[in-house]
Amino acid sequence: MSDHTTQKTPSRTERIQAFLSTYKVTISILSAVLIVGILASVGISQWLSSQAERSAEAAEEIQNLWDDFQDNEDAETETQLREAIETALETHPRRYASLRALLVLGQLEYQKENYEAAREAFRQLAETHGGTYIEPTALAGAAAAAEESGDTAAARDFFGRIVEIEGVPNLERPRALFSLGRLAEAEGDTPLAVEYYQRLVDEHGSSNWTNLGRNRIIWLTSRGSASEG
Repeated sequence: MSDHTTQKTPSRTERIQAFLSTYKVTISILSAVLIVGILASVGISQWLSSQAERSAEAAEEIQNLWDDFQDNEDAETETQLREAIETALETHPRRYASLRALLVLGQLEYQKENYEAAREAFRQLAETHGGTYIEPTALAGAAAAAEESGDTAAARDFFGRIVEIEGVPNLERPRALFSLGRLAEAEGDTPLAVEYYQRLVDEHGSSNWTNLGRNRIIWLTSRGSASEG
C-alpha cells in the first residue's frame, strides 16, 4: 500500500458550503446593506412622488384662487391667495408650485399697480427657473413692471436679457427687440433704434412684431432724409 493517503476532491456543493461558512459574517453584512439600500431607495422614491403631488395640489390651489380673485377682486380671496403663495414658496422651493406662485404673484401685483413688487416677483421667477421656457416670460413681466414704474434703464436691461437667451423656446424675443428699439427711439437715439428694428426684421421675419419694426424703420429713415434735405 502507498504511504500517501488519497484525498478526495471536494464537490461543488462542499466548496459552496465552505465558502459560505468562511464568509458568513461578511455575506450577512452585505445582505443587510443591500436590503437597507433597497428600502431607502423605495422610501426616497415614495417621498419624492408625494412631494411632487403636494406641489401640484398647491399650484392648483393658487391658480383656482387667482381665477376667483380675477372674478371678484375681494379682499378675503386676495388674503387667501397671498397666504397660499407664501406657503408654496416656503414648502416647495424650485418645484412647480413655486413657479406658479411667483408667476401669479407677479400678475397680482401688476394688476394692483404695485409695480416694484411685481418686478421683484418676476425677477425671482426668472432667476430660480433660468434656462427654462418660463425665463423669457418672467423677464418680459419684469421689464413691463420696470417700465411702468418709470425705470427705463432696468426695463432695457430685462429686454436685453431676453434677447440673449438661447437654448429654450423664446417667443418674447421679437417683442423685446421692438421694445429696445422703442426705448432707444424715445431717448432720441435714432441709429440705435433702427439697429434694433432691423435685427427684428432680419431675425424674425414671420413675427407679428416685424411689420411694426419695418414701419418704424421706414418712418425714421424718411424723417432723417427729410431733415437732411
